[in-house]
Amino acid sequence: MQDYISEVSRCPFLFLMLRKMWSVDVLLGQKDGFRYVGMTQNLEHRLSEHNSGKCKFTSDHIPWKIIYSELFANALSARDREKYFKNGCRKKIS
Repeated sequence: MQDYISEVSRCPFLFLMLRKMWSVDVLLGQKDGFRYVGMTQNLEHRLSEHNSGKCKFTSDHIPWKIIYSELFANALSARDREKYFKNGCRKKIS
């Protein structure tokens, strides 16, 4: 993740464009294999929140790692994809 962030920071235009994008992410709780699907505009910060225990729902499954991520231009598209993962696809990817 850090390598990706340092590459993006070398290109200011790309960095600004990605800051406005949304991501839908699948996280894996390394403690018990639990999978969590969520969306955010700042994946690094959100992962840090999950791993610090700030999110009550995910605190029992720390530590977390990213196993899948997709970028979207807007929140509506990201929300649709998040719903897809949470509603039927979750059974297929487990």
